[in-house]
Amino acid sequence: MHHLPNLLSVSRIFLSLLLFSDQQSVRLLAIFLAGLTDFLDGFLARKLSWISKWGTTLDPIGDKFFVMIGLVCFILEGSVSVLEALLMLSRDFAIVLFAFYLLYKKSLKDYPIRAIFFGKVTTALQLGTFLLLACNMAIPFPVYVVFLCLGILALFELWYTFAFSTVLQKNSSK
Repeated sequence: MHHLPNLLSVSRIFLSLLLFSDQQSVRLLAIFLAGLTDFLDGFLARKLSWISKWGTTLDPIGDKFFVMIGLVCFILEGSVSVLEALLMLSRDFAIVLFAFYLLYKKSLKDYPIRAIFFGKVTTALQLGTFLLLACNMAIPFPVYVVFLCLGILALFELWYTFAFSTVLQKNSSK
């Protein structure tokens, strides 16, 4: 039973395939279930102490896969432009940039993989945007600028966490 959070994370990969459906109700159900499984996997893992290194990696992979497939679907049908999709993914680009920085500093293995606040906010906004798009509602461009801002904030959060933990490690070794 302690593998349930990981199964919920993997389920988002399969749920993403439902976004290719022409039926609005199927798409809405997939988006709703993606949000529910994202909440439940983290909640169960923390509440029942089922946290695993595999799960901390699998959860964001499930999220990203769902979002990427969703964006491909919405681009193909013309609901979202490539620029808007890139703005929605700006936080993910920021995280990849930070990972490259850690690789350059040879510190990637020392950095704890954990969920960050702006990541949760971004995922909620992405799923909310998907709900509106699935209902054929136009999204005003400033909403996509918010995604860019969240990407920048995520980069700052990651950077300061890394800098703070480096200072703590140096001070504790004295």
